[in-house]
Amino acid sequence: MSHSETLELWKTSALVANPHFTRSANQGLETTRNNAWNLALDSGFPTRLHEDWKYTSLKALDECVPNFSRARDNSIPLDMVEHYASQTDLNVLFIDGILRAWPDDLSYFTPLAAEFSLNSSQVLNFENGNKHSFSNDLFFALNTAITQDGCVIDIPKNTVLKQKIHICHFSTRVNEISEKNAFVQTPRVVIRVRENAEISVMESFVNVGSRCVQIPIMQVELAQNARMRHGRFQEVQSDDIHVSRTLVNLQKNAFFETFQLDSSGAITRNDLAINLIGEGAECQLSGLSLTTGKEHVDNHSLVEHSSPNTSSSQLYKAILDGKSRNVFNGRVVVKKSAQKITAFQLNKNLLLTDDVEVDTKPQLEIHADDVKCSHGAAIGAINREELFYLESRGIRPDLAERMLSQAFAFDVLEKCTDVGIKSNLLRQIEKFFGAK
Repeated sequence: MSHSETLELWKTSALVANPHFTRSANQGLETTRNNAWNLALDSGFPTRLHEDWKYTSLKALDECVPNFSRARDNSIPLDMVEHYASQTDLNVLFIDGILRAWPDDLSYFTPLAAEFSLNSSQVLNFENGNKHSFSNDLFFALNTAITQDGCVIDIPKNTVLKQKIHICHFSTRVNEISEKNAFVQTPRVVIRVRENAEISVMESFVNVGSRCVQIPIMQVELAQNARMRHGRFQEVQSDDIHVSRTLVNLQKNAFFETFQLDSSGAITRNDLAINLIGEGAECQLSGLSLTTGKEHVDNHSLVEHSSPNTSSSQLYKAILDGKSRNVFNGRVVVKKSAQKITAFQLNKNLLLTDDVEVDTKPQLEIHADDVKCSHGAAIGAINREELFYLESRGIRPDLAERMLSQAFAFDVLEKCTDVGIKSNLLRQIEKFFGAK
């Protein structure tokens, strides 16, 4: 089946399951969804001939049969909630792609459906002012066309939220049709942090059911002096496909920190677009990929320095085992007017077998002449001298390799400065190494 035929199948399946997608009482919303479908059909699924998809094949999407039906069981899996969501957090629960629960006292929280009625289609028409933005690509369009549920979190100015917001995406549905069937989930989360406000947000994607295709989008607007710390991890099935988009705008002196942990799934593709719009804005991006078997992880980041005295830092690491593959493409664009900026970018990869593959491409595009920028990449195996040192002190070879791998992983985790988020991520990393 060709990519265009696959998308026609997606559209037909989506409209059969949810005819209201293109027939809404909200004319603005209906127009937005129809335009998104047209963009998706015109774009088609990207192939490896596309530069941004050179190292990642989406053949698996062609082979799956999308299922857009809503789950009939509206119950909340309390055992999953207790295991992954702390009672001290402000928990927002998505069950099988549908918003099911949120804190009663979260006055600045609005379900996406209610936001549609208040602001028409504006919530879906997000543009971060970046000419290289992901907002015009296929997956953004697909999410816009078929998103079933989501939420808007609007933090008032001068508010410092001490509790962490934990957005939990739980997948529980069991496929009884065929192995090619895949449940499609397209949640949309919009976060607005007003002047001088501060929040921490954790996202988790957990699948204990059958195969899923997840296309989540997060849109973040940080006003002047606003601060946001963010973390995300996936614990999904071995044949799951996860393609995420995160777009962030930072105004004057705003701060954004994020940590992406990838440790499961057949194909994981994360695209992160940051626009440092205001002078003094700062972002710190970190990530860790832990892959085994034939897992494939692809992290693309794009940071645009649009104003002077802005700063960005990126550190992404990967540990690869089995026949897995890791891709990193980090791009930093410095506009001509963005003088006296600093931009740091580094990608490190640890190879545990000879059968793994790494493709790394850090990029700098500089149009200003008074900047401090650096980028680099490193790929290598475990240091044999360090391994021998541990073995000579009676440590088993497999345990010695695990200890060195953990040290490599925990180093990047130190970039996460939020204690609550770091605790969530640490538990997932320890779970990964404990299963090896």
